[in-house]
Amino acid sequence: MTFEDGMISCESLQLGFLALLLPEGEERNKLAKSAETVLKKHRCLEQQFLPDCRVRGCTARFWEARYDINLFANMINAPHGWSSWKNYATYYLYLLTGKLEYLKDTMDTVGACMQCVDSDGTLNWGYAVDPCIVGQNLKRGSFKGNIKTVKTVVGECYLPMISDWWRQESGTLINQYLEPWDKPELWDLNCGGSCNNDVHEHFKCLMETVFGKAFIHETEKGFVTYNCRQKDGRFICEDRFLSELIIFSDRDRKIVLNDKEIEVLKGMNTITVN
Repeated sequence: MTFEDGMISCESLQLGFLALLLPEGEERNKLAKSAETVLKKHRCLEQQFLPDCRVRGCTARFWEARYDINLFANMINAPHGWSSWKNYATYYLYLLTGKLEYLKDTMDTVGACMQCVDSDGTLNWGYAVDPCIVGQNLKRGSFKGNIKTVKTVVGECYLPMISDWWRQESGTLINQYLEPWDKPELWDLNCGGSCNNDVHEHFKCLMETVFGKAFIHETEKGFVTYNCRQKDGRFICEDRFLSELIIFSDRDRKIVLNDKEIEVLKGMNTITVN
């Protein structure tokens, strides 16, 4: 009951980040190994078994809906904004170990998290994994002194934000939680405002881990690429924001990226390309 997603993923990412700050050596390796150990334990809280791009790799959280969007029912939220904390851990561990599994995990999970943005640009709070959840949901248009709920059924769907309309005046003390949820007569007149903006953690994570980067990883069977492609022995990236190449190579070599020759060393390389 106390083995909670966020504290475990954050423990791993902090160990990994600290390891990256250190030179090659025993202390760096010890921290990296510890980060791996913690993250392996964390797998019991991850959606790693479903080939569903909406949830693949996301962490399983279950209590946020009643607090973030005032939907009074618990459900598995995957992704929730804090699923992105795990992405830092897998990204750092890829840089530390060169293991392809961490790169794939990072890409799968970042991709799932960013699908909280609809094709029309609408940002959703999170995704409900459960097939059928019934609960009282805060009714759109509620405001202090006139707060209403409606019986709602959700399942395998994205849940919308409420912070665009469930608000308080600037400078006002916010009591965002409608508690106790089953006694509306006790709800404070200062209710209004939401913490559903933790979904923005996805954007923060995107910028640090994969935005503006091309990834090339060499295996026995060839190259695995993300945000670029291989053609005629060269690599092409059409990302206009490209600033960094991260490449894992099994030997010292030269590669060509966008008609530019780049020196690559054996192992992990992080190369500025702009």
